[in-house]
Order: sequence, then structure tokens, then C-alpha cells
Amino acid sequence: MKKLILISITAFAIALFGCDGNPLSDEGLPDIQENFVFHVSESKAADASQNRGKGTSDPFEIENVWVSEQDGRKYLNIEINQIEGCAETFPEKFDVIWDGVTIMIYPPQIPLYIKLDTSGCAELESDVTETIVIDLYEHFENKQFVNDANFLVINTSTYEEGDYEVVQSDPEN
Repeated sequence: MKKLILISITAFAIALFGCDGNPLSDEGLPDIQENFVFHVSESKAADASQNRGKGTSDPFEIENVWVSEQDGRKYLNIEINQIEGCAETFPEKFDVIWDGVTIMIYPPQIPLYIKLDTSGCAELESDVTETIVIDLYEHFENKQFVNDANFLVINTSTYEEGDYEVVQSDPEN
């Protein structure tokens, strides 16, 4: 009986960690939020960087970026104006992509690529402004690292404009 249990556990572990869809891998399942999906993926970040402004994202504009703090947690807020795509009653899908790499200068620099996919959505009658709110402590586990870092938010729908650097207001927290 013990051998059967051990074989079952071993087979489950091999199936879980040995397949391409391993949720613990770099290319694994993203963390789904209300209006965005957070990806930690070197290949998706490279694609977003190399193909900026080449139709890999539906058009949008980054209006404002700021860091807020609430209940002892820090949040990166990205205010986006959708020029075309989904109406407010349809679920927009923003992708926030980080390659998992930090530029280790002081302060550390973390690039985040923003993409918008509105396939299958109804057309807009007018522009829509929406805010992506990213819990920095959830997605970047080291609190001191988050407090010290600058975030570079990059609009993948254009190449000329839309990059914003956010400097943390209080690196002592």
C-alpha cells in the first residue's frame, strides 16, 4: 500500500513539474486581476519591446502614472485612455509584462510593458479612461526592493510616446 501511494505521488509530481504548462515556470499561467493580467515572461517582454508600435497592441494612451499607498501596501496606478476597442460594459484585457529582470543601478529600474487586446469587443462610442492598479507588494515580493525601485511603464501600441518613469516618493517605508 505504501508503494502504491509513493508511486502515485511521484507520478503526480512528474506530471505537474514535467509538462510545458508548468504554472511555476517563467512562461506559466499569469496572475489574473480585474482589468489586467500580470505576466512575468522574458519572451513576452522581448516581443513587446521589439514590436512596439507594429500592431501588437490596440491603440491607447497613458495619461498618468503614480504610486499610491494604502493599508501599508504600495500600488502602481496607470491611467489609460482607450482610443478604440471595448465599451465600458465589456471586459478590457490589459497585459502588464515584466521580463523578471531589474536594471541594477540605484535606484533599481523595473520596465513594465502595457498591451491592450480588444478582440471580440464592441466598438467604443467615445474614448474611455480606465486605471490599472497593480499591488506592488504582491507582484514584487521584496518590500524594500519595491520601495527603492523606479518603474518604467511602456506603451506598446506606439513607439514615439508613452514611456513613463515613476520615482518612488518615500523610499524609507
